[in-house]
Formats: sequence, C-alpha cells, structure tokens
Amino acid sequence: MIRSSTRPLPTPQTSPSGRRQRPNSGTRSIGRIVYLLLITGFAVYLIARLTGHLVVLNAAGLVTSDRYVVGAAYTARVAEMHVLPGDTVVDGQIIARLESTEVLATLAQLAQNTAVIEAQQEAIMKRRRVVESLIPVAERRFAVAREGELRLAQEVDRNSVSQTFRSAIVSESFKAERDLATLQSELISSDSELASIAANLQEVRLATEATRQSYADGVVVASVAGTVSATVASLGQVLTAGEPVLELLNGSPFVLAYLTNGRLYNISPADRVILTDGVRTVDARVERIDIVADSLPVEFRTAFGAYERQQVMRVTMDAEMPFPYLSRVSVVSPWSPTHVVSWMKSVISY
Repeated sequence: MIRSSTRPLPTPQTSPSGRRQRPNSGTRSIGRIVYLLLITGFAVYLIARLTGHLVVLNAAGLVTSDRYVVGAAYTARVAEMHVLPGDTVVDGQIIARLESTEVLATLAQLAQNTAVIEAQQEAIMKRRRVVESLIPVAERRFAVAREGELRLAQEVDRNSVSQTFRSAIVSESFKAERDLATLQSELISSDSELASIAANLQEVRLATEATRQSYADGVVVASVAGTVSATVASLGQVLTAGEPVLELLNGSPFVLAYLTNGRLYNISPADRVILTDGVRTVDARVERIDIVADSLPVEFRTAFGAYERQQVMRVTMDAEMPFPYLSRVSVVSPWSPTHVVSWMKSVISY
C-alpha cells in the first residue's frame, strides 16, 4: 500500500503586520556597484593588455653585450664543440675543432705542385751543371780555332795552303764560336728559368704555410674573452666560409629592447626606465635609440618568437647588472602597470 505524503509549500516570509518582506534596496545597490566595478576592471584589463604597450613603455628586452663572431674561415664540418651557451671563455681558449675536406684537398694540391716544381728545378739545375762544365771546353776549342784562323791569315804565301784546308780552319772557327755562344745562351736561359721557378716555388710554399696556419688542424680558438651566446653551431653541422661557429658576448652587459611599431608614447636617450624580470626591479637609463629599425637578432627571435623589424633601444645601468646574460626582462616606465605590479609583489614578499 502506497502512502502519499504531502508537505506544506514554503510560504513567503511576512512581517508581523502580515506583509511580504522585500530585499533591502541598499544590498541591491552594493551588488550592482560591485558588478559594475568587476566589468569595468575587466574591460580596463583587456584594453591595457591589448593596447597598453602602445600608450605606456613596456618593451621586451634581452640582457646581452657586445658581440664578437668567431666565424669559419673555410667550408668545414663541426667535428668537436667544447663550449655551451652561457659558458665563460678566455682569450685564446680552444672552443671547437673543424674538419674541412676542401682545405685538406687544397693542401694536397699545393704539396703536389711543390713536388712538380721542385722536380723541374732539379732537372734544370742538372742541365745547367752540364752546360757549365761544357763551356770551358767550348772556350778552349774556340780559342784554338781562332788562333789557327789568325795564323792562316798571317801566311805570306797563300798558295802554300790549300783552299780545302783554309775552308776547314774557317769552318771550325765558326762552329766553335757558335757552339760556345749556344752554351752561354743556354746557361743564361737556365738561370732565368731557375729564377722563375724559385719565385713560383716560394709562392707555393707561402700559400701552403698560410693555409696550414689558417687551418691550424681545424682548431678554433676564442678571439676575445667573454660569455658564449645562444648562437653556437651544432656538432656535425657544415659551415660555409664566414658562417659563425659561435658568438661571444664581451664587455659590460646591457639590455637590448625593441620598441613596438605604432607606439603613442615618447622615449628619448637619458630617460630613466625600470628593468624587471617580474621579481626584481632596478633603475636604468636609455643610452641610445637607433633611428633605423633593425631586424631582431637570432637570440631575440629565439627568446620571444618575434621576427618583424622594430626600432632598437639600448638600456644600461650605472650599477652592476643583476640579471644573467640572455635572460628576458621588461623595460617599462616608472608609472607602468607592470612596474606597479612588480613593486606590489616586492612589498608583499618583504
């Protein structure tokens, strides 16, 4: 048997006089005010989030320094890499080793050229020594023939000497003089060839030495002391001549910031700004603003994923930079919301 139960429906609260109570009008007003404040705050947040960087300075920055590129002098493969981004190196420290089949082929060709030229030099020197040894013999022969010719000319009785003998004496004198002149000419030619070959050999040897010094067995050393940036060639990467093996940061650190295109605020050199990483805030100043927009450096594109050309601003500190190399910071105005939030965080944490 199913029993049905009935419960009394709730009745609206009534006043002692029997009238229904209504919500307090003051409570409703406070609720509306809170609601409007929330809506307004959210709208302000969206506007500041989307367009605030155009009205108040709030630029993304990267802690960096003067950059020195250690480039490949030839096409080569990275065989060894002894440093990583962020490492500190000293001047002359070995940082990598490259292997270049192109340079090795050049050295082999230079060695072959050297061997060929040296063989030519040796052959000419042997020929010259032979010619040099024959010249005294030719000189004596010419002297004898010349003396016979002079005696024949002094003969009073020309009929006592046959015409055949006379012709033979003259012919021998001519041949002896011709052979001596040929040997002397060949000696001069040999000396000229040896001088030319010596110059060529010296040129090839200098080229070989310069190539060896430039290659240095592929060892790459740091050109200056500094910190390795994010630009580092990977192991096994093939580099062409001029491509960076790595990049070194040298000198006092500074912040490289890029100003947004279409900004509405003014910023000038010597203006005071704030550097912050969200936790720490430090005072800084604008050192310079480049007039021409520049493309973003590799480490900046890597850090922020930005690729458009923007105007460069360099920010420095009078005190020591508290942020590490390649760390991302914000460059903001003293009255920027970002600075205010960071200041509030520091006050709360304190």
